[in-house]
Amino acid sequence: MYYLSWRDHVDNTAAKANRTLGFLRRNLWFCQKEVKTTAYSTLVRPILEYASCTWDPHKTGQVNKLEGIQRKAACFCVGNFNSSSSVTQMLSDLKWETLETRRERNRLTMLFKIQRGMVGIPADKYITYLPERRTRRKNDTQIKIPFARTDTYKNSFFVRTSANWNTLENNIVNAPSLESFKGALTA
Repeated sequence: MYYLSWRDHVDNTAAKANRTLGFLRRNLWFCQKEVKTTAYSTLVRPILEYASCTWDPHKTGQVNKLEGIQRKAACFCVGNFNSSSSVTQMLSDLKWETLETRRERNRLTMLFKIQRGMVGIPADKYITYLPERRTRRKNDTQIKIPFARTDTYKNSFFVRTSANWNTLENNIVNAPSLESFKGALTA
């Protein structure tokens, strides 16, 4: 057991996703690319992303372990297991973003929901805004990033997501609705 670490959780999540992907490979090997892609998006990716805004790993080994599952899934969906083929090109052809990018967007979306009172987490308890002033900052609603001495706290939800939030443009941060915020993030 590793205390204050997501290692065990990432290992268990990766193992479960690998088992599910193996099931799909055994049972859908003869299907078309669209069916395989839908099966992956419906059955495997949710395992890799469930509550990921909370446990988003920051260590390279853990990130690569999760990304490796998506890379295997891309080979399966395209039906190309040749070792000389570019998996990056397969991911591009499938129009799949990295799981790390998707997790970052989920964290930013959760912070937007917290700020707007859409979830039961009190914003005033966890979020402190910097005073508004005209500078070269990206947006007018900059969040004060708490001082973090340890890597565990430095990579926790509020500290890590606040740093990402402060790099967003004004039109994204001030989006009128959740749908428009998500749309602006993906654009």
